[in-house]
Amino acid sequence: MISSSLTIPTSKEILEFKYQVTNNISLSDQCLQHTPLSTVDRLRQHVRRFWVMAETGNPQFVMASNPLSTASGVIVASCKLIWLIAIVVPVSVIRCLNCWKSMKASLSTPSISARTNDMDEDIDNYVLQIDNDMELAEKTLKGISNSMNSFILKAAKEENHNLLELLDKSTGFKGVELFDNDLVRSLLSVELVNSISYTHLVDESLNLSSEYVSIRKASMSLWSEVENKWKWLGNPLAKDVFKGKTSREILKWFTDKSIEIVTDFNQSTNREQIENLSQKLIAANSMYRITQTMLLRFQSDIKPITKKKLFAHLQGMIGDIFSACFTNIPRVITLRCHESVIEKREASVRVAANLLGKTTKIIEKLETLESPSMDDDKMADIDEWRLYLKQYVP
Repeated sequence: MISSSLTIPTSKEILEFKYQVTNNISLSDQCLQHTPLSTVDRLRQHVRRFWVMAETGNPQFVMASNPLSTASGVIVASCKLIWLIAIVVPVSVIRCLNCWKSMKASLSTPSISARTNDMDEDIDNYVLQIDNDMELAEKTLKGISNSMNSFILKAAKEENHNLLELLDKSTGFKGVELFDNDLVRSLLSVELVNSISYTHLVDESLNLSSEYVSIRKASMSLWSEVENKWKWLGNPLAKDVFKGKTSREILKWFTDKSIEIVTDFNQSTNREQIENLSQKLIAANSMYRITQTMLLRFQSDIKPITKKKLFAHLQGMIGDIFSACFTNIPRVITLRCHESVIEKREASVRVAANLLGKTTKIIEKLETLESPSMDDDKMADIDEWRLYLKQYVP
Protein backbone atom coordinates (compact mmCIF):
# COMPACT_ATOMS: atom_id res chain seq x y z
CA MET A 1 0.00 0.00 0.00
CA ILE A 2 2.92 2.37 0.74
CA SER A 3 4.42 1.64 -2.67
CA SER A 4 1.00 2.22 -4.22
CA SER A 5 0.64 5.63 -2.58
CA LEU A 6 4.11 6.65 -3.76
CA THR A 7 3.05 6.12 -7.38
CA ILE A 8 0.25 8.72 -7.19
CA PRO A 9 2.32 11.86 -8.03
CA THR A 10 4.08 10.10 -10.92
CA SER A 11 0.81 8.60 -12.18
CA LYS A 12 -0.88 11.99 -12.05
CA GLU A 13 1.89 13.56 -14.15
CA ILE A 14 1.69 10.77 -16.72
CA LEU A 15 -2.11 11.05 -16.90
CA GLU A 16 -1.91 14.82 -17.31
CA PHE A 17 0.59 14.48 -20.16
CA LYS A 18 -1.55 11.87 -21.90
CA TYR A 19 -4.67 13.98 -21.38
CA GLN A 20 -3.07 16.95 -23.13
CA VAL A 21 -1.85 14.78 -26.02
CA THR A 22 -5.25 13.12 -26.43
CA ASN A 23 -6.98 16.48 -26.14
CA ASN A 24 -4.90 17.81 -29.04
CA ILE A 25 -5.74 14.72 -31.09
CA SER A 26 -9.45 15.29 -30.42
CA LEU A 27 -9.20 18.91 -31.54
CA SER A 28 -7.35 17.86 -34.71
CA ASP A 29 -10.01 15.24 -35.45
CA GLN A 30 -12.70 17.91 -35.18
CA CYS A 31 -10.89 20.17 -37.64
CA LEU A 32 -10.36 17.34 -40.16
CA GLN A 33 -13.76 15.71 -39.70
CA HIS A 34 -15.83 15.71 -42.90
CA THR A 35 -18.56 13.37 -41.68
CA PRO A 36 -21.95 15.07 -42.09
CA LEU A 37 -22.87 14.80 -38.42
CA SER A 38 -25.60 16.97 -36.96
CA THR A 39 -24.58 19.46 -34.27
CA VAL A 40 -26.16 17.29 -31.57
CA ASP A 41 -24.37 14.13 -32.77
CA ARG A 42 -21.07 15.99 -33.00
CA LEU A 43 -21.50 17.32 -29.46
CA ARG A 44 -22.49 13.89 -28.16
CA GLN A 45 -19.34 12.43 -29.70
CA HIS A 46 -17.23 15.21 -28.17
CA VAL A 47 -18.77 14.79 -24.72
CA ARG A 48 -18.36 10.99 -24.87
CA ARG A 49 -14.65 11.31 -25.67
CA PHE A 50 -14.01 13.66 -22.78
CA TRP A 51 -16.26 11.64 -20.47
CA VAL A 52 -14.04 8.60 -21.12
CA MET A 53 -10.89 10.71 -20.68
CA ALA A 54 -12.18 12.15 -17.40
CA GLU A 55 -13.30 8.77 -16.03
CA THR A 56 -10.20 6.78 -16.97
CA GLY A 57 -7.89 9.68 -16.11
CA ASN A 58 -9.30 10.05 -12.61
CA PRO A 59 -6.50 9.24 -10.11
CA GLN A 60 -8.94 7.20 -7.99
CA PHE A 61 -9.97 5.12 -11.03
CA VAL A 62 -6.32 4.56 -11.90
CA MET A 63 -5.50 3.49 -8.34
CA ALA A 64 -8.40 1.04 -8.36
CA SER A 65 -7.11 -0.55 -11.59
CA ASN A 66 -3.43 -0.28 -10.61
CA PRO A 67 -1.65 -3.69 -10.57
CA LEU A 68 -0.05 -2.77 -7.24
CA SER A 69 -3.45 -2.22 -5.66
CA THR A 70 -4.73 -5.43 -7.19
CA ALA A 71 -1.63 -7.29 -6.01
CA SER A 72 -2.07 -6.07 -2.43
CA GLY A 73 -5.59 -7.43 -2.46
CA VAL A 74 -4.35 -10.77 -3.81
CA ILE A 75 -1.66 -10.96 -1.09
CA VAL A 76 -4.24 -10.43 1.64
CA ALA A 77 -6.52 -13.02 0.08
CA SER A 78 -3.62 -15.47 -0.26
CA CYS A 79 -2.69 -15.14 3.43
CA LYS A 80 -6.25 -15.95 4.41
CA LEU A 81 -6.27 -18.87 2.01
CA ILE A 82 -3.08 -20.33 3.56
CA TRP A 83 -4.67 -20.05 6.99
CA LEU A 84 -7.75 -21.87 5.77
CA ILE A 85 -5.69 -24.63 4.18
CA ALA A 86 -3.97 -25.25 7.46
CA ILE A 87 -7.19 -25.83 9.39
CA VAL A 88 -9.79 -27.26 7.03
CA VAL A 89 -10.14 -30.78 5.68
CA PRO A 90 -8.80 -31.70 2.24
CA VAL A 91 -12.31 -31.89 0.83
CA SER A 92 -12.85 -28.24 1.64
CA VAL A 93 -9.56 -27.36 -0.03
CA ILE A 94 -10.62 -29.10 -3.21
CA ARG A 95 -13.95 -27.26 -3.17
CA CYS A 96 -12.16 -23.91 -2.70
CA LEU A 97 -9.84 -24.62 -5.61
CA ASN A 98 -12.78 -25.47 -7.84
CA CYS A 99 -14.52 -22.29 -6.75
CA TRP A 100 -11.40 -20.24 -7.49
CA LYS A 101 -11.20 -21.63 -11.03
CA SER A 102 -14.85 -20.83 -11.55
CA MET A 103 -14.38 -17.25 -10.38
CA LYS A 104 -11.37 -16.74 -12.67
CA ALA A 105 -13.40 -17.86 -15.66
CA SER A 106 -16.33 -15.59 -14.83
CA LEU A 107 -14.16 -12.51 -14.20
CA SER A 108 -12.13 -12.70 -17.41
CA THR A 109 -13.53 -10.33 -20.09
CA PRO A 110 -12.60 -9.52 -23.69
CA SER A 111 -10.24 -6.61 -24.36
CA ILE A 112 -11.04 -3.36 -26.18
CA SER A 113 -10.12 -4.87 -29.56
CA ALA A 114 -13.20 -7.13 -29.33
CA ARG A 115 -15.67 -4.35 -28.67
CA THR A 116 -19.27 -4.51 -29.84
CA ASN A 117 -20.73 -2.54 -32.73
CA ASP A 118 -22.75 -0.16 -30.57
CA MET A 119 -19.54 1.43 -29.23
CA ASP A 120 -17.80 4.34 -30.93
CA GLU A 121 -15.03 3.04 -33.17
CA ASP A 122 -12.49 5.49 -31.80
CA ILE A 123 -13.50 5.52 -28.13
CA ASP A 124 -10.56 3.33 -27.10
CA ASN A 125 -8.22 6.06 -28.36
CA TYR A 126 -9.45 8.26 -25.51
CA VAL A 127 -8.77 5.84 -22.67
CA LEU A 128 -5.97 7.16 -20.46
CA GLN A 129 -3.71 4.44 -19.07
CA ILE A 130 -0.46 4.62 -17.09
CA ASP A 131 0.89 1.61 -18.94
CA ASN A 132 0.25 1.43 -22.69
CA ASP A 133 0.51 -2.36 -22.54
CA MET A 134 -2.54 -2.52 -20.27
CA GLU A 135 -5.97 -2.86 -21.83
CA LEU A 136 -9.22 -1.75 -20.27
CA ALA A 137 -11.83 -4.49 -20.35
CA GLU A 138 -14.60 -3.96 -22.90
CA LYS A 139 -17.21 -4.40 -20.17
CA THR A 140 -15.68 -1.55 -18.16
CA LEU A 141 -15.41 0.81 -21.12
CA LYS A 142 -18.91 0.00 -22.29
CA GLY A 143 -20.16 0.71 -18.77
CA ILE A 144 -18.49 4.14 -18.87
CA SER A 145 -20.09 4.94 -22.23
CA ASN A 146 -23.51 3.70 -21.09
CA SER A 147 -23.32 5.79 -17.93
CA MET A 148 -22.91 8.89 -20.11
CA ASN A 149 -25.87 7.91 -22.30
CA SER A 150 -28.06 7.36 -19.23
CA PHE A 151 -26.96 10.69 -17.77
CA ILE A 152 -27.88 12.59 -20.96
CA LEU A 153 -31.23 10.80 -21.28
CA LYS A 154 -32.08 11.67 -17.68
CA ALA A 155 -31.23 15.33 -18.32
CA ALA A 156 -33.37 15.32 -21.48
CA LYS A 157 -36.43 14.54 -19.35
CA GLU A 158 -35.86 17.87 -17.56
CA GLU A 159 -36.10 20.01 -20.70
CA ASN A 160 -38.02 23.27 -20.33
CA HIS A 161 -41.26 22.93 -22.31
CA ASN A 162 -42.28 26.56 -21.70
CA LEU A 163 -38.98 27.74 -23.13
CA LEU A 164 -39.46 25.55 -26.21
CA GLU A 165 -42.91 27.08 -26.71
CA LEU A 166 -41.40 30.56 -26.49
CA LEU A 167 -38.73 29.67 -29.05
CA ASP A 168 -41.49 28.48 -31.38
CA LYS A 169 -42.56 32.14 -31.56
CA SER A 170 -39.15 32.98 -33.00
CA THR A 171 -38.62 32.96 -36.76
CA GLY A 172 -35.07 34.29 -36.76
CA PHE A 173 -32.98 36.93 -35.03
CA LYS A 174 -34.78 40.12 -36.08
CA GLY A 175 -35.89 40.83 -32.51
CA VAL A 176 -32.24 41.30 -31.48
CA GLU A 177 -32.15 44.38 -33.68
CA LEU A 178 -35.64 45.62 -32.84
CA PHE A 179 -35.53 45.59 -29.03
CA ASP A 180 -33.36 48.72 -28.86
CA ASN A 181 -33.14 51.93 -30.88
CA ASP A 182 -30.11 54.19 -31.21
CA LEU A 183 -32.45 57.20 -31.31
CA VAL A 184 -33.41 56.58 -27.68
CA ARG A 185 -30.92 58.32 -25.43
CA SER A 186 -29.72 56.59 -22.29
CA LEU A 187 -30.93 57.87 -18.92
CA LEU A 188 -27.39 57.56 -17.57
CA SER A 189 -24.37 59.68 -18.35
CA VAL A 190 -22.24 56.52 -18.47
CA GLU A 191 -23.37 54.17 -21.23
CA LEU A 192 -23.94 50.59 -20.09
CA VAL A 193 -23.66 47.52 -22.24
CA ASN A 194 -27.09 46.06 -22.96
CA SER A 195 -28.60 44.47 -19.90
CA ILE A 196 -30.79 41.97 -21.68
CA SER A 197 -28.93 39.11 -20.02
CA TYR A 198 -28.31 35.81 -21.73
CA THR A 199 -29.30 32.75 -19.77
CA HIS A 200 -26.99 32.41 -16.81
CA LEU A 201 -24.82 29.49 -17.88
CA VAL A 202 -24.11 30.85 -21.37
CA ASP A 203 -23.34 34.32 -20.06
CA GLU A 204 -21.26 33.03 -17.16
CA SER A 205 -19.17 30.89 -19.49
CA LEU A 206 -18.52 33.41 -22.25
CA ASN A 207 -18.78 36.92 -20.76
CA LEU A 208 -16.27 37.15 -17.93
CA SER A 209 -15.53 40.89 -17.67
CA SER A 210 -16.63 42.83 -14.57
CA GLU A 211 -19.29 44.83 -16.41
CA TYR A 212 -21.06 41.64 -17.44
CA VAL A 213 -20.81 40.29 -13.89
CA SER A 214 -22.78 43.34 -12.66
CA ILE A 215 -25.37 42.90 -15.39
CA ARG A 216 -25.68 39.21 -14.61
CA LYS A 217 -26.31 39.95 -10.94
CA ALA A 218 -28.87 42.60 -11.84
CA SER A 219 -30.77 40.33 -14.21
CA MET A 220 -30.82 37.39 -11.77
CA SER A 221 -31.97 39.63 -8.92
CA LEU A 222 -34.65 41.24 -11.08
CA TRP A 223 -35.94 37.92 -12.38
CA SER A 224 -36.16 36.50 -8.86
CA GLU A 225 -38.21 39.52 -7.79
CA VAL A 226 -40.57 39.23 -10.77
CA GLU A 227 -41.03 35.47 -10.46
CA ASN A 228 -41.37 35.19 -6.68
CA LYS A 229 -42.83 38.54 -5.62
CA TRP A 230 -44.64 39.70 -8.76
CA LYS A 231 -42.80 43.00 -8.54
CA TRP A 232 -40.49 44.99 -10.79
CA LEU A 233 -37.91 47.03 -8.85
CA GLY A 234 -40.31 47.20 -5.91
CA ASN A 235 -43.36 48.10 -8.02
CA PRO A 236 -46.30 45.63 -7.92
CA LEU A 237 -47.16 43.90 -11.20
CA ALA A 238 -50.61 42.59 -10.22
CA LYS A 239 -53.31 42.75 -12.91
CA ASP A 240 -55.32 45.42 -11.10
CA VAL A 241 -52.34 47.81 -11.34
CA PHE A 242 -52.85 48.01 -15.10
CA LYS A 243 -56.62 47.66 -15.11
CA GLY A 244 -58.19 50.18 -17.50
CA LYS A 245 -54.82 51.17 -19.00
CA THR A 246 -54.16 50.96 -22.73
CA SER A 247 -51.05 49.29 -24.12
CA ARG A 248 -49.36 52.66 -24.64
CA GLU A 249 -50.18 53.69 -21.08
CA ILE A 250 -48.65 50.49 -19.71
CA LEU A 251 -45.45 51.13 -21.66
CA LYS A 252 -45.48 54.74 -20.45
CA TRP A 253 -45.87 53.52 -16.84
CA PHE A 254 -42.65 51.50 -17.10
CA THR A 255 -40.90 54.45 -18.75
CA ASP A 256 -41.92 56.83 -15.94
CA LYS A 257 -40.90 54.38 -13.20
CA SER A 258 -37.50 53.99 -14.85
CA ILE A 259 -37.02 57.75 -14.93
CA GLU A 260 -37.97 58.00 -11.24
CA ILE A 261 -35.32 55.46 -10.23
CA VAL A 262 -32.56 57.22 -12.18
CA THR A 263 -33.64 60.64 -10.88
CA ASP A 264 -33.46 59.39 -7.28
CA PHE A 265 -29.97 58.10 -7.97
CA ASN A 266 -28.78 61.40 -9.43
CA GLN A 267 -30.11 63.32 -6.42
CA SER A 268 -28.69 60.92 -3.82
CA THR A 269 -25.56 61.82 -1.83
CA ASN A 270 -25.54 58.64 0.26
CA ARG A 271 -22.69 56.49 -1.11
CA GLU A 272 -24.08 53.30 0.45
CA GLN A 273 -27.44 53.94 -1.17
CA ILE A 274 -25.72 54.55 -4.50
CA GLU A 275 -23.97 51.16 -4.26
CA ASN A 276 -27.29 49.44 -3.56
CA LEU A 277 -28.92 51.22 -6.50
CA SER A 278 -26.38 50.08 -9.08
CA GLN A 279 -28.30 46.93 -10.06
CA LYS A 280 -31.59 48.83 -10.12
CA LEU A 281 -29.99 51.41 -12.42
CA ILE A 282 -28.99 48.75 -14.93
CA ALA A 283 -32.53 47.32 -14.98
CA ALA A 284 -34.21 50.75 -15.05
CA ASN A 285 -32.05 52.07 -17.89
CA SER A 286 -32.69 48.92 -19.91
CA MET A 287 -36.46 49.08 -19.34
CA TYR A 288 -36.52 52.74 -20.34
CA ARG A 289 -34.76 52.07 -23.64
CA ILE A 290 -36.95 49.05 -24.46
CA THR A 291 -40.29 50.73 -23.70
CA GLN A 292 -39.27 53.92 -25.52
CA THR A 293 -38.19 51.84 -28.52
CA MET A 294 -41.59 50.11 -28.64
CA LEU A 295 -43.45 53.42 -28.30
CA LEU A 296 -41.47 54.79 -31.24
CA ARG A 297 -42.15 51.65 -33.24
CA PHE A 298 -45.93 51.87 -32.84
CA GLN A 299 -46.37 55.65 -32.87
CA SER A 300 -47.10 55.72 -36.61
CA ASP A 301 -49.87 53.11 -36.31
CA ILE A 302 -53.27 54.60 -37.08
CA LYS A 303 -55.13 52.10 -34.93
CA PRO A 304 -54.28 51.82 -31.22
CA ILE A 305 -52.01 48.89 -30.46
CA THR A 306 -53.93 46.15 -28.69
CA LYS A 307 -52.58 44.30 -25.68
CA LYS A 308 -52.71 41.10 -27.71
CA LYS A 309 -50.56 42.62 -30.45
CA LEU A 310 -48.12 44.08 -27.92
CA PHE A 311 -47.80 40.73 -26.16
CA ALA A 312 -47.21 38.91 -29.47
CA HIS A 313 -44.54 41.46 -30.38
CA LEU A 314 -42.82 40.95 -27.02
CA GLN A 315 -43.01 37.15 -27.33
CA GLY A 316 -41.44 37.18 -30.79
CA MET A 317 -38.75 39.66 -29.78
CA ILE A 318 -37.78 37.74 -26.63
CA GLY A 319 -37.85 34.46 -28.57
CA ASP A 320 -35.44 35.93 -31.15
CA ILE A 321 -33.08 37.18 -28.42
CA PHE A 322 -33.11 33.79 -26.71
CA SER A 323 -32.44 32.09 -30.06
CA ALA A 324 -29.42 34.33 -30.60
CA CYS A 325 -28.24 33.52 -27.09
CA PHE A 326 -28.66 29.79 -27.52
CA THR A 327 -26.53 29.66 -30.67
CA ASN A 328 -23.68 29.78 -28.14
CA ILE A 329 -24.76 26.59 -26.32
CA PRO A 330 -22.63 24.20 -28.45
CA ARG A 331 -19.59 26.33 -27.66
CA VAL A 332 -20.41 26.32 -23.94
CA ILE A 333 -20.80 22.52 -23.95
CA THR A 334 -17.44 22.16 -25.68
CA LEU A 335 -15.74 24.54 -23.24
CA ARG A 336 -17.20 22.73 -20.23
CA CYS A 337 -15.56 19.51 -21.44
CA HIS A 338 -12.14 21.13 -21.06
CA GLU A 339 -11.07 21.47 -17.43
CA SER A 340 -7.46 22.18 -16.46
CA VAL A 341 -7.71 20.70 -12.93
CA ILE A 342 -7.58 16.91 -13.14
CA GLU A 343 -9.74 16.36 -10.03
CA LYS A 344 -12.52 18.58 -11.45
CA ARG A 345 -12.76 17.07 -14.92
CA GLU A 346 -15.46 14.53 -14.17
CA ALA A 347 -17.74 17.17 -12.63
CA SER A 348 -17.13 19.59 -15.50
CA VAL A 349 -17.89 16.98 -18.18
CA ARG A 350 -21.07 16.09 -16.29
CA VAL A 351 -22.14 19.74 -16.52
CA ALA A 352 -21.56 19.57 -20.29
CA ALA A 353 -23.52 16.30 -20.62
CA ASN A 354 -26.36 17.67 -18.50
CA LEU A 355 -26.58 20.82 -20.63
CA LEU A 356 -26.53 18.76 -23.83
CA GLY A 357 -29.40 16.60 -22.59
CA LYS A 358 -31.53 19.55 -21.54
CA THR A 359 -30.95 21.59 -24.72
CA THR A 360 -30.92 18.92 -27.43
CA LYS A 361 -34.26 20.06 -28.91
CA ILE A 362 -33.19 23.71 -28.71
CA ILE A 363 -29.98 22.97 -30.62
CA GLU A 364 -31.91 20.97 -33.23
CA LYS A 365 -34.36 23.84 -33.69
CA LEU A 366 -31.59 26.41 -34.10
CA GLU A 367 -29.96 24.27 -36.79
CA THR A 368 -32.92 25.13 -39.02
CA LEU A 369 -32.08 28.86 -38.76
CA GLU A 370 -29.37 30.64 -40.71
CA SER A 371 -26.84 31.78 -38.12
CA PRO A 372 -24.74 34.87 -38.88
CA SER A 373 -21.13 34.53 -40.02
CA MET A 374 -19.54 36.00 -36.90
CA ASP A 375 -16.49 35.18 -34.80
CA ASP A 376 -17.24 33.02 -31.76
CA ASP A 377 -16.34 35.82 -29.34
CA LYS A 378 -18.75 38.20 -31.07
CA MET A 379 -21.56 35.63 -30.99
CA ALA A 380 -21.61 36.01 -27.19
CA ASP A 381 -22.18 39.79 -27.36
CA ILE A 382 -25.67 41.07 -28.10
CA ASP A 383 -24.33 44.47 -29.22
CA GLU A 384 -22.16 42.69 -31.81
CA TRP A 385 -25.29 40.88 -33.01
CA ARG A 386 -27.13 44.17 -33.43
CA LEU A 387 -24.22 45.70 -35.34
CA TYR A 388 -24.08 42.70 -37.66
CA LEU A 389 -27.84 42.67 -38.31
CA LYS A 390 -27.83 46.38 -39.14
CA GLN A 391 -25.10 45.86 -41.73
CA TYR A 392 -26.41 42.55 -43.06
CA VAL A 393 -27.64 42.53 -46.65
CA PRO A 394 -29.55 39.35 -47.65
